[in-house]
Amino acid sequence: MDAGQTYEEDIREANRWIEEFTQSYAMGGPLHSRQMLEDIDRQMEEGNEYIYIDDLKGQKQKNRTTAPPEWSPRPREATLHYSSFESVVNHNPEWPQMRPWVQHPVWISLSPLQFREEHSLADTHRIFGGWQDVWQKSEAYRSLKQHLMTAHLDTTISKVVCFALGPPSYKGEKEQEEYQLGRSHSQYAAALTIAKIFEDRFGSSVGCFAQDPIYSERDKAFLRSIGFTPLDDPKGFLKVDAQTLVLSISPNVPVKQVIADIQWPAAMVCNTVKEGGEEKKKWEEFLDNDREIWIAPYSTDPDSPRVREMVEHYNSMAFPTNEDDKFGDLTIYLRKNLQQRGDLL
Repeated sequence: MDAGQTYEEDIREANRWIEEFTQSYAMGGPLHSRQMLEDIDRQMEEGNEYIYIDDLKGQKQKNRTTAPPEWSPRPREATLHYSSFESVVNHNPEWPQMRPWVQHPVWISLSPLQFREEHSLADTHRIFGGWQDVWQKSEAYRSLKQHLMTAHLDTTISKVVCFALGPPSYKGEKEQEEYQLGRSHSQYAAALTIAKIFEDRFGSSVGCFAQDPIYSERDKAFLRSIGFTPLDDPKGFLKVDAQTLVLSISPNVPVKQVIADIQWPAAMVCNTVKEGGEEKKKWEEFLDNDREIWIAPYSTDPDSPRVREMVEHYNSMAFPTNEDDKFGDLTIYLRKNLQQRGDLL
């Protein structure tokens, strides 16, 4: 933004930039790329104070990974954030002239560490065992096994990569804890079920991987003990290949859009992709004690045009649910005619 420009000129420039970006995206220009995530991962592994990430204009932007000494003594951790297509082209109307400068496909924030109560490893195992037993006795479990054992697949499944299934050792107030752990543990149990189905079907081992930035060391220890390999962000995305089943349920990042950009997997179990035109487009304004609050029309994992294009190349079936639903509105997507689509990701 040029300091000498008027407000109206800023808005016109913003709209021009959004139009150019939208056209580039429609022609296949990536919002996220495997190369970019590999470079971020490499820099994070090196433990540098700063990480350099290309913005949407190809200019390197400096991101801190550690807090300077003058900041609060409270420990902070570097957290990756991913822009969705919608967040780039449909920015908060409170600052319309700022839209061209919200152009980072990935950026890093330094968030204070959240210290939370946790169950012991033994208690986490006990609680998980209870929810796993409920899952394995459910009609949804039996239906899922039947669907996946007989569904047509053009490739084997060698791994299940999970995103945002939550902290398994979470401890809180009774009702909130039961809700949180009921969902989280049921979803981990379902992931193990899916891996076992494909092991039985194809006669080879299927690895289970899980990425969620909220994991504590105890969460990671528990996950390892039940057969998962926990992965730091962005390693989960980089683990996805053409023989992967991706399991993602209501994440706080645009998982579907990242996957659509970097690698179409063999299968996905994720929130149902809606047809174009069903989504909201306008921000909504609310007043909270005379303070303006704007609510975005899109979720944290919205369905972009590219995501809709991707799922056209998948057969789909509803994920089976029980009355006491722990999964939400999910769909199973199985990639079709893989051998005839070498031109696709």
